[in-house]
Order: sequence, then C-alpha cells, then structure tokens
Amino acid sequence: MAAFIAPVSAYEADPRFIFISSPTKKNVYYAHLPSLADLSGFSEDRVVQKAQVIIDGTISNESGLLGAENADKGLTQPEGLAVWHGKKNAWLYVADAGAFSIYAYQITGTVSVPGSTMGGIQVGPQQLVVKDINSVSGLALDGYGNLYFSAIDGTVGMVKADMLDPIVSPAATILYTSDSAKTVSSPWSIAADNFNVYWTNTANGQAEGVVIKGFERDAKALAEKYPDFPKPLAKNAAKAVGVCIAKNNVFFTGDAQYLYGVKTSGGGITEVSRAFQTPRACAYDGENTLYVADLKAGAVFSLPANFPTLRPVQSVQKVVDVLDINGASDEPSGVAVFSRAEAYVMQQADNGFLGLGF
Repeated sequence: MAAFIAPVSAYEADPRFIFISSPTKKNVYYAHLPSLADLSGFSEDRVVQKAQVIIDGTISNESGLLGAENADKGLTQPEGLAVWHGKKNAWLYVADAGAFSIYAYQITGTVSVPGSTMGGIQVGPQQLVVKDINSVSGLALDGYGNLYFSAIDGTVGMVKADMLDPIVSPAATILYTSDSAKTVSSPWSIAADNFNVYWTNTANGQAEGVVIKGFERDAKALAEKYPDFPKPLAKNAAKAVGVCIAKNNVFFTGDAQYLYGVKTSGGGITEVSRAFQTPRACAYDGENTLYVADLKAGAVFSLPANFPTLRPVQSVQKVVDVLDINGASDEPSGVAVFSRAEAYVMQQADNGFLGLGF
C-alpha cells in the first residue's frame, strides 16, 4: 500500500492527522490537522489543508482479483472509520458498506523530509477483520480496543479487542438488532465510551429516537434488569447521521444543515450549529475540538467541543478541503482523528526521518 505525502508546515512539530472516507470515490484520505494555536486564530500562517489519498480503493481493487481471503480487495463503499492507538501498534479500521466487510490497515508510521515542508503518514496492506455484515456503515472503539459497528440493515455489534491485535479470525458479537429492539432503526453511525454505545437512526427518528444509548456488552443479560435499554436520548428529527462523544456530551448531525448536542445522560437537545450543507460523520480529538465532514461542501470543519454546558457556537472553521482536481467535492463522509500525543513518542532517526516509536 503506497504512502502519499502532504504539506506539513506548522503542524510538523506535533503532527495530528484526520482520516476521511468517500463512499462515492471509494477512497480514504488523510490530512494534517491544525494546532490549537491555529484553531484559535493565533497563528498567522494558518492554512486549509488539502486531503491526500492514502488508500485508493479503486487501484487497490486490482490486487484482489485472485479471490484469496487476505488479498487486497480494494474498497467498494467506505463509510465509517475508527483509529486505535495501542502501546505498540496503531490501526485504521474501515467499514465497507458495499463489501459487507470491515477492514484494518496498520498505521506504520509518519515520515518527514529534512529541509522541506513535506511529510506524510503510511499504512500497511489491507487486512480483513470480519465479513458478511450487511451494509455495515458505522465504526467506533472504546478505551479497551473493542470495536463496535452499526449496519443500516438493523444491526449493532462488536468485535472483541483480544481478536484484533493481531487479527485472529475474529467473529462478530451481535448486541442489538431491529428484530429485538424497536430503537434499532436503520442505524448509520456509532460511538462508544467504556460503558455504553450510542448510535444514530436514519428511520423512524421521531417515534423510536434518532440517538440511542445501549450497553456495550452483555446486552441480553442486562435486558431484564434494565428494560428501558436501549433507550432514546433524542427524538428531535426524523433521522440523524453522524454521532460522536466529547466527554459527557453526545454530538450528532441531522440529515441536512444541523449539528445537535445532548448529554450522555439525556435531557434537552441543543442546536449547536446550522452552518453545514450536508453534515455526515463527526469526530472528537480528545482535547478541545470537534470535526465534522460536510459531504456537499467537500470539506471538514472544526468547532470547539470542550464546553461543559451545551450551547450554540457562532461559527465553524474549515480545516480540510476534500476536492477533486476540478475543485468539485469528493463527498467526504466518515472521519477519524489520529494523534501521536495520545499514545506515541516520535523518535528522530539517524537518517533524518521521523518515525512512530513502536
């Protein structure tokens, strides 16, 4: 799998990246994220980054024609993304709704070129995590490395962490289905903390809920004790798309224009922003910032996420363009943040290149 190179400039001292999926272009992109100073407007050289292809799903597809289980099948409709920051390894997970599969790509390191402003990130070859999950679209990880998924056909499930690093023919555990719970209604996106999962429904939102809270594990065993689970946290729209957690807040995007927020414990719904055209997935960087992909705008936008009380924000800031060579949108959908600050120490190698200190 080839690595692609993107400008670094002010971000090189503490590189943070965002991965972006495009189901229509069949690609996964990446871009450098701005520093906190850039986001706060303190930097004079703030620039909007241009997303670079890191996984070309169409080209990769050529190597999967032999049909071997571990051959690179390319990507058919990449939707949800998730990143795991382990002590020794880092992984990018991709939900391919068209292939009914979840794939993993090991993040093998970052590189910088001495004397230039060029740098980039590398991923290894495609590895199959689990297959035969119809229309799988959402992915999320908890703090233990368990991988959760949602599928539009009406399934919420997980793959246990001990099956993922290394990948050992994992099997999916189904937590909820539309047959067992009315609150599973064409779920598109999913988020997880270390206690619960949260998903968005793209159907029957005002009746069954557009954001649902359920148990991460032992869903069947806990059903009798907690008969109200999985339970709706919001019923303010017919459908919702992206969802992400920032501390005690759950953020979710409407089908058009809106970003909303609600507490993980429930309560009133806050209209955080209506500045988007077609918002899709959102991601929290673990520090101060939320990122939202806007499919029609062909961009990723940022806004503050560290407020304890949910409130509207005055404006959002474009941080990444996801455009083709003609300036048209490449239709970004899924997003996931990768930050070395969370789990890695960058080491300066003797040859002048930076690498992840595995």
